[in-house]
Amino acid sequence: MNKRWVILMIFGCLAITLTACSGSSSVVVEEKEVATSPSEDDQGQTVAQEINAAGIFAERCANCHGADRSGSRGPALLPERLDKDQAVYAATITNGSGSMPAWGSRLSAEEINALVEFILSPPQ
Repeated sequence: MNKRWVILMIFGCLAITLTACSGSSSVVVEEKEVATSPSEDDQGQTVAQEINAAGIFAERCANCHGADRSGSRGPALLPERLDKDQAVYAATITNGSGSMPAWGSRLSAEEINALVEFILSPPQ
């Protein structure tokens, strides 16, 4: 009986966490790949394609942090408010924090680093 309650509580906490940043009563997690595969430049050298951090933010973060990064259910993600080391923000995106879900299993390390650079740069 105790095992059932523990499992029920785990699923309940998971459901609450997922709906906290979903903006609706149903949660749909959609995996999209952002082009990060190598390509060749004019000299035949391999270069990584640029990651669209603004697009990732708009798709995955703006619902909680605001399309203009000024905050909503989540805190504002503007450079003047972010005074910690980049590694702190990368770890938060990767592992989650409080009601923020962990994105480490859904975004690559390169995408997470691009998001950190994006939130630390002035909005355009």
